[in-house]
Amino acid sequence: MSESISVHVRTTFRASFGPATGSDRIESIDVLRGVALLGILLMNIIDFGLPAAAYLNPVVDNATSGANLWAYIVNWFAFEGSMRAIFSMLFGASVVLLTSRGEETDPSIAVADVYFRRTLLLIVFGLIDAYLLLWYGDILYSYGVCGLMLFVFRRASARTLLLLALIPFCVMQIKVWNGSSYYHAVAPVAAEARLLVEQGVELTEAQQQALDSYDSFSAMWAANPEAEAEEIAVRRSGYLDNVKQLAPNNAAWQSSLFYDFFFWDIMMMMFLGMALFKLQIFSASRSYGFYFGLLVIGYGVGFSANGYEIANTIDSNFDPIWMVPFLMPTYDLGRGGTALGHIALVMLICKAGLFTWVTHALAAVGRMALTNYLSHSLICMIVFTGVGFGLFGSLERYQLYYVVGAIWAFQLIASPLWLKYFRFGPVEWVWRSLTYGQAQRMRITAGAAEPA
Repeated sequence: MSESISVHVRTTFRASFGPATGSDRIESIDVLRGVALLGILLMNIIDFGLPAAAYLNPVVDNATSGANLWAYIVNWFAFEGSMRAIFSMLFGASVVLLTSRGEETDPSIAVADVYFRRTLLLIVFGLIDAYLLLWYGDILYSYGVCGLMLFVFRRASARTLLLLALIPFCVMQIKVWNGSSYYHAVAPVAAEARLLVEQGVELTEAQQQALDSYDSFSAMWAANPEAEAEEIAVRRSGYLDNVKQLAPNNAAWQSSLFYDFFFWDIMMMMFLGMALFKLQIFSASRSYGFYFGLLVIGYGVGFSANGYEIANTIDSNFDPIWMVPFLMPTYDLGRGGTALGHIALVMLICKAGLFTWVTHALAAVGRMALTNYLSHSLICMIVFTGVGFGLFGSLERYQLYYVVGAIWAFQLIASPLWLKYFRFGPVEWVWRSLTYGQAQRMRITAGAAEPA
């Protein structure tokens, strides 16, 4: 008897609480997700196409002048960290949107069942992206792990969520200030010790320790032609060689680096995103004056901090001590402010109904975000590794953005065309079918309620 009741509850639940259709979706969120999805490739393309150390250090790929340097400057000034921040915020918003929609009519245990299945599947997609599609910078695994902790906060007020966002922000600031203070204090001692070594003077224990510590830190980020040549050779090799080389990187990203840095980074932005959703900022429903004020303040804070970081990096002749986010007290202010500015700009465009031919295409990209994100990895694996064309390390930094432009054009055209005939992107269909425990109807049929 109890089993039949349980089956009835699950069946009723799946019938009433299924994947969002056109009437459930908030187009401005889809547009913003599309912007973040395309924008995040501006940063990721560096790791897809160049040695890993080049992401933070343009010396690695000789990008210290001309068009290459400008590519580095523009990227850091306007996009570094901000697109990842928006992506994280929107994940937080989706937690509130999904659970609140389900709990309007269905028992909380059923909502939790769907939520945790959905989130655990995201972890699986992240593992596939990292280990099979060769993208060691995957974010899906981290989102899935962090997402497991967000369910209990779904009903918290916007004020509480803003206060919760301050906790990981403060933890990050403590970590950054400790690291920054240490290495800035050690740097001159290490420089003096290096001169003494060149003069044949024996170092004290403290001097040797300072030199070893600073050199060990610098080696992680400085140019190393031999290591880079070896990395390029392997990445241009076959699939299994790439899997073997990237496996330790993936393990580090999903363990030590995750708990030291990305956990706090992501949780901060997810809590903020949940709060912004509850404040109706993502729905383009606030006033023009509100969004304009947010744009001015966000860009004012963000661009100022980002410009300060770029100036220090160039003035120091690209000293790693000025390039690593772990050592930048202004990093979260810069990327957070810039992200809020981008959000305000997108909301103003959506609210005013401007550039609808672009926003509709971006909304389609956003609705297929999981498919499009994973396709970045697949396309770049084919373009850059020995699995396909083997162009890893062959293109200059600015030339990588030709590839970005081509991928953008493809997804902006293909996504609306796909959604003209199908209800979901192909990976979204798999995700939703497994989440809701039954195959979802894929094709759009005449007369049925479908996504807009």
